[in-house]
Amino acid sequence: MHAQAITQHRACYWVEAHMSDQVLRMLAEAESRIHDAEILGTSLRSVGDSRALLNILALEVLLKAAQLKHSGTISRSHKYIEMWSSLPNHVRSEVLRIAQDRYPGHAELSNVEKLLCVYEFIFTKARYGYELYEDYTLAEQSGSGKSGSVAAPQQKKLTFNTSPWNCWPCLKAFARW
Repeated sequence: MHAQAITQHRACYWVEAHMSDQVLRMLAEAESRIHDAEILGTSLRSVGDSRALLNILALEVLLKAAQLKHSGTISRSHKYIEMWSSLPNHVRSEVLRIAQDRYPGHAELSNVEKLLCVYEFIFTKARYGYELYEDYTLAEQSGSGKSGSVAAPQQKKLTFNTSPWNCWPCLKAFARW
């Protein structure tokens, strides 16, 4: 019996150490994406939405790292609200506190679920603009066609909600936490 208990203890220790290594790998990956997004943000030549997509991808990795740290599992989906909700209340509160303290007055984090919903939409549905607008003509997409009013709100929504001030505090709070 004693040998079996020692073996189980060693197995649990290995799992905990492995999870810690995996969390560290995930943090490093997220930080590299944030770094690359910062470089794109300072470039005068950047014309696409790659900065926002890299930040959102980093946020997803950080959400999954927090999940792994606290539950021992990782969601294999892009359901950001579910990931956020799966974290213990004290973790969510601490992440929001760090974000607010670090960037007071610069981020609107009063409705994190709404932000996460927008980020999930961008990552799953709008990361490829050609897919988002595949049922529209180029004239409709630009707002100059007969049905232009349908496509224009989507463009405005994506531009407004990918502001780095909305995502950045959460990224930094997760990385610091």
